[in-house]
Amino acid sequence: VPVCVFWPQRPHVQTSLPMCFRKTFQSCMPVIDCFEIAVENPKDLKARARTYSQYKSKKTMKYLMGISPQEVISFVSKGWGGRTTDAHITANSSFLDNLLPGDLILADCGFTIQNQVGLHCAKVEAPALSRGKKQLGAVELEDSRKLAATC
Repeated sequence: VPVCVFWPQRPHVQTSLPMCFRKTFQSCMPVIDCFEIAVENPKDLKARARTYSQYKSKKTMKYLMGISPQEVISFVSKGWGGRTTDAHITANSSFLDNLLPGDLILADCGFTIQNQVGLHCAKVEAPALSRGKKQLGAVELEDSRKLAATC
């Protein structure tokens, strides 16, 4: 995979940015998410524990993928055990090394990576959650609507 996947240059991304991104997310470089692939049950007990995914209820390998606004795969991490958090994979893969100051990352709300991304002078946008509240505020609702309409 590394031979086929490469991080695009910022000027190339920005000159061909889709219209839906130009309105709201002009500095978006990647949209990120993790995906899981089922694996056979490892013989080693520690490997069994690391690969068990609560989300999938089976043994999996998990990968972080970055996709440019032009829908081109721009990053794929090495595989991690299915129980590894999205934030851990993001922080411990080489993904963050690709960021430049001013870059914007679109991610799912499960990516609690604001601090790590902030160290690169970049930002993360994720849909708001209503945890602990009956409903989202007007600003949070509008921001989440814009993000959902783009992705």
